[in-house]
Amino acid sequence: MGRSDTWNWLRLSRSDPPGVAAKAPHAKVYRAALQQFEDLMNAAEATGYAARPLPLFYALSQAGQAIEACAGQRPARNHGLDVKCGSSSPLKAFVEPREEDGRFQGVSACVASPSLSGKTSLGSLMASVIELSHFFVESPWPVGIEVYPREILDGGDARGFAYHRDAVWETYDFLFPKEVRTVAEVGQILARYPDAEGKWRPISTTPELLGVRAYAGRWVVRLLWNDGGKGISGVAPDFRGVYVLRPALVDGEHPPSLLMTWWLITYTISELARYEPERWVNALKVDSSHDAVPLERCMDTAIDVIPDLVLAGILDAARGLSKQVEALS
Repeated sequence: MGRSDTWNWLRLSRSDPPGVAAKAPHAKVYRAALQQFEDLMNAAEATGYAARPLPLFYALSQAGQAIEACAGQRPARNHGLDVKCGSSSPLKAFVEPREEDGRFQGVSACVASPSLSGKTSLGSLMASVIELSHFFVESPWPVGIEVYPREILDGGDARGFAYHRDAVWETYDFLFPKEVRTVAEVGQILARYPDAEGKWRPISTTPELLGVRAYAGRWVVRLLWNDGGKGISGVAPDFRGVYVLRPALVDGEHPPSLLMTWWLITYTISELARYEPERWVNALKVDSSHDAVPLERCMDTAIDVIPDLVLAGILDAARGLSKQVEALS
């Protein structure tokens, strides 16, 4: 595994842990958990797809203990999740919360992520991640929507105020997976994205949209956005230079953060690989399984993005504790 800046920071932090992890006994947990995270990620990268889900999830689970140590929280002994696979396709397997909270719920609280109240499928989880969304354009699952400030795609004023006199409305280009031509169609699509509720409107008062065109295989729709002056970053955090509006995984609920979405993905595939080995290995046969390439891409992407998300989670947990202390003082 190459040593990116992210990995360098994670390794450096073990000699000077952030948050509560700076003090015993949390410091010992933080250091040991991050060591296991690194070793298991190395193992996952060196392992074939048939077994990769096992070290991949447990790497993230151990990183979760480091995140909890930063917040002074004691890790739960159970996962807090169950996986059911009633179909031949792993993408239709679903994960749901147990009645008793576990590590998923605990880490979610540490990073201020929405949790999960009902079941959701592996396919819907993967479709909501922008790096995997192109596999799901024709699927029943809504995909993550890329969002760009107006000037990124065609130049112009950075805030796009030329379209509207009221400066609290900013202009963004939304890249939809399919052709969209009317305001009604946009409304039907965005109804599945709870973070968009009440925050968007068309740049035109006519039923037809303006500024609609194809771009890099997506359909661009230019919309005005008002989120109390915070811009799109309030609901679609910038990750590696791309804002992504993510759909609900349970109807009407805000989706878990990217870190916790990858937690759900890796937990689900690890359970399939562990308890349904024949079904899992058959699903990875490229010559006969339509699911094989998306699943391969999913595991490759996890190796790439999880370290960055863990780093962000550690910093979020440490900052969240600082904010609580400030609120009490």
